[in-house]
Amino acid sequence: EVDRMEEALGWVEWVGERDRRLIGVVLGQLQRVDRPEWEAVARRIDASVRPDAYRKRYGRALYRICQRLNAAEIRR
Repeated sequence: EVDRMEEALGWVEWVGERDRRLIGVVLGQLQRVDRPEWEAVARRIDASVRPDAYRKRYGRALYRICQRLNAAEIRR
């Protein structure tokens, strides 16, 4: 499990600095709930940003990680 966790943490380095914190906050929530509570995410990071903006940023960050992982699979 530790090896898998370390590998996944390496993936987070593929996104921008500001999105790393967002991913961390969302993953922390997902340990307790089934879905992210975007209003709580906004309060935790910056309440002046709309919750939907965080949802979209999170989706784009995960998309970038998936693109990189898929590109690595193709090269194998």
